[in-house]
Amino acid sequence: MKITIEFNDTDMMNYKKGIQDVLDIVSKISNAEKTKQKEIEKMLKSSGGIKQEQNQPEVKQEQQTPQYDVVDMQKAAFEKANQIENGVKKVKALIKKYGVETLPEMDKKHYEAFLKELEELV
Repeated sequence: MKITIEFNDTDMMNYKKGIQDVLDIVSKISNAEKTKQKEIEKMLKSSGGIKQEQNQPEVKQEQQTPQYDVVDMQKAAFEKANQIENGVKKVKALIKKYGVETLPEMDKKHYEAFLKELEELV
């Protein structure tokens, strides 16, 4: 990412403190993005790059249920609401079926079932 900001001498004199604060914020955001990208790359390398050695016995993994967070739920609900007729009304009704008014209030144990029912909405 490249950001270019130009200031003239008058701007620098009048807004020195504000400009410095903005530049500090931009720098922090940039550093956070770089750190996040490095973490993602590290996770991808460790998960895809390691092959199990032939001498080691294969470890059976228990079937894990997908882990969703409220952002995943909201995204799926928003997309479905935009795809179907009266989508907002139908999605809200489905949310209420689980005894809550909004997705952040929903118990995480219901996420998978909610997503399955959400897919079936027409």
